[in-house]
Amino acid sequence: MRRTMLVLLTGLLFTCGTLTSRAADSGVLTFQTAYKIMNGVPLTLVLDLLDEITRRESAESRARLRGLLPQLKLRVHSASLDVSVERKETIWRGTTTVKLTMPADVEYLVDLDEWRADHVKWDKARRLLKIRLPEVKIGSVVPRFEEEKVETISDWTRPSWYRGGRAATLESKLRQEDYRPAATREAEKRLDDARRSARDQVRDLLRRLWLPHGSDVEIVVE
Repeated sequence: MRRTMLVLLTGLLFTCGTLTSRAADSGVLTFQTAYKIMNGVPLTLVLDLLDEITRRESAESRARLRGLLPQLKLRVHSASLDVSVERKETIWRGTTTVKLTMPADVEYLVDLDEWRADHVKWDKARRLLKIRLPEVKIGSVVPRFEEEKVETISDWTRPSWYRGGRAATLESKLRQEDYRPAATREAEKRLDDARRSARDQVRDLLRRLWLPHGSDVEIVVE
């Protein structure tokens, strides 16, 4: 996928699509790495490219824009999630609840396959650059297995055959069937934070690129 949102605006700047082999191998680019790459691009070239590529929406301009984008994703946000799932089973002896708690780390990415030339608007007269970001999506959700905790709560005395059999089955289902969907739901709750982070980072990135040149360009990221 054409991946790198930081280069979404400045992706146009990558006339040669130069990236480190390490970044290309991982498929994920951070803002810090991107800044180092883009910082060497002359400001005049950036402005010329913006003016050239965004002045019209055509198949040619879209193709040219996509041709400038490196094959990477941009990591725009990361977070730690508290994930907890439980199952209950009732038999004639009573009810048993098995609860599994395990934190997870989530990354949020932007996919530039979904980005079009009309997402960048450059008003040369007003010196105004407007960026509309593609949708921020959940990337990887990685459980911290070493921090897993399992709690079994019962209102009756459980014999060994239950602890090693049916209770163990409940625990297994929590891991295999319930945990991943629950972690994804928790990650979805953080999407607004990820979107704000993406906008802020893109805005800051572009300002860092422009300000050293004394530029009066106004940058708006939506």
